[in-house]
Amino acid sequence: MKNITSIRKALALIVLIISIHNYGLSQSRQDIFVRNGPRIVWLGLDFTQVRLLGPLGTVDESELISLFDDINMVVISERSKYNFEAALRKDEVPYNLEIVKKLNSGLDPGKAVAYSSNDEEPRLNEEAISVLVKQYRIENKEGIGLVFFMETYKKKW
Repeated sequence: MKNITSIRKALALIVLIISIHNYGLSQSRQDIFVRNGPRIVWLGLDFTQVRLLGPLGTVDESELISLFDDINMVVISERSKYNFEAALRKDEVPYNLEIVKKLNSGLDPGKAVAYSSNDEEPRLNEEAISVLVKQYRIENKEGIGLVFFMETYKKKW
């Protein structure tokens, strides 16, 4: 009987130590947005789920993927306009667009153009985003990857 009580106490102590350890390692939002917080890497704009509402204008469906690549490059080439360092309170926010470029290249342009009002309904809930995030295979896993999932572009008729 004493052995069982001792084992229970030991297990309770181990669970308590593990819980305290995990709590100490977890991050809060406040921890992320500080200069000396974890490294944040800009991964780009993911257009794999985007729906374009309204007329395409001068853009042909076949040009969409290269247009999305160009939009991602504008964010990099015009960094002063898209100042992630200031927004995230970091000295530096490096970027790696390889993953979004690869994922965006698999986009079916015919499915990106919306021809129905049903396409205006929000599709990216927490569960859908979780599935999308699992597609991101990152070699250097140090820090936090920041990606924006684009859902809808609405152009007035």
